[in-house]
Amino acid sequence: MTVTVAAIQAAVVEQFGYYISYQKAMKAMTRFFGDWYKSYVELPRFFLALEQSNHGCVVYSKTVPRNNPNEEIFHCVFWAFSPSIKGFTHCRPLLSIDGTHINGKYNKTLMIDLGCDGNNQLFPLAFAIIEGENTNSWRWFLTCIRNGVTQRKRLCLISDHHSDTIAAVNGIDSGWIEPNAYHRFCMCHLVNKFNTRFKDKTLKDLMCKGAMESKVKRS
Repeated sequence: MTVTVAAIQAAVVEQFGYYISYQKAMKAMTRFFGDWYKSYVELPRFFLALEQSNHGCVVYSKTVPRNNPNEEIFHCVFWAFSPSIKGFTHCRPLLSIDGTHINGKYNKTLMIDLGCDGNNQLFPLAFAIIEGENTNSWRWFLTCIRNGVTQRKRLCLISDHHSDTIAAVNGIDSGWIEPNAYHRFCMCHLVNKFNTRFKDKTLKDLMCKGAMESKVKRS
């Protein structure tokens, strides 16, 4: 459940006809959900419970020490559920990875690993929350996939054309270089970059049409 400060203010106005300040609405939210800091500290325990309550679930996490030597706080986490791991053995030899920013008190990045089933539908496989998109975070994410999700050979790995992703994939011990895997680029990202540079809808449509062709037509 997601509740915003504005929603609390609107609810109070609707029910009591009284407008409360941002600070009071935030205090009410904190009393109901707990504050940001305490919730963040609880994340390692949350992911431990996730692993223990879901048989076969793979969870890799990192923590950093706090000022108190006996306490640690969340840094990053990777997880994949057992049904997804088992189901991927029946999917096409294709993986697509991407990341999206998580906005809020703590700026993080959600990384996603998707497969493709026999009906050409997306197959959610693995997830990670990390400190940001860089070579080290992508390398860690790809290593977690190899160690905990799949060791299949000759996979096609699709990603955007970002230099950090390319560097992580091309690492000597990454497990994602040929012939273990074949790295290709997402046409959606390439088309968007192409259109940003040339700003020509006709050329963009031709590029999309060319990308969708699956075979060479004989004359």
